[in-house]
Amino acid sequence: MDTTTPRSRRALLAAAFGGVAAVATQAIGSPAMTRAGSGAVNLGAVNVSGDTTTLRNPTDQSVVLRARSEGAGIGVQGISDSRAGVLGRSRAGPGVAGESASGAGVEGRTGSGIGVRGASADGYGVVGNSQTNVAVYGSTDTGYGVFGQSRWGTALYGLGEMDSFALQTDGKVTFLRSAGIATIPAGSRSVTVDPDLAVNADSKILATITEGDPGGTTTVQRISRDTVAGTFAIRLTADAAAAVMVAWFIIS
Repeated sequence: MDTTTPRSRRALLAAAFGGVAAVATQAIGSPAMTRAGSGAVNLGAVNVSGDTTTLRNPTDQSVVLRARSEGAGIGVQGISDSRAGVLGRSRAGPGVAGESASGAGVEGRTGSGIGVRGASADGYGVVGNSQTNVAVYGSTDTGYGVFGQSRWGTALYGLGEMDSFALQTDGKVTFLRSAGIATIPAGSRSVTVDPDLAVNADSKILATITEGDPGGTTTVQRISRDTVAGTFAIRLTADAAAAVMVAWFIIS
């Protein structure tokens, strides 16, 4: 500062006002980065801290943090390089709850991984509930719309009460291991099938001749199960006059 030149009171005020205006203009033009320790969180700025920021509200049934976008923006966004972008935990209620008046309550998108994944140690990984419409909806162009996997339990379970449907399909249904085709050669009366899955005394197995003429009134007589070997045999009422193909299906 030049200490030799006298400064008038008006000149000092003008200089001070110009400095404040310059700072305000910079703050509006681009948010400043703030390295906050235990201080307040600055709005419109990038707050940098190596510690966890905790907001605690001990009041019962009150919202701790509310973010609102009055337009087409996003209310809350969480970003992570390798972990979960948003993690929700609750002692009794839902860890993460989504509500929408007309859109999706919860939406998951991914480029190559899993859009939405649910895991549970003892309960349900994913639960869908709807009063009048679809509870869980899956859509895909090339893969699986809905995929369920279980090692010992049931991968997908549907419960239909009263006159409702536990399972309803509109289109082709493929059973990779519980259905197949077996061939009974000419002159033989039976064929043994190894379905590569558990076969027990309660297994319900259906079989019908799909191709070939066994001759006369020969048809499928019965199914005999070998629960030790895990196989079953399809038996005809007589020896087949020609080779026939029998389609089989294990319900349970």
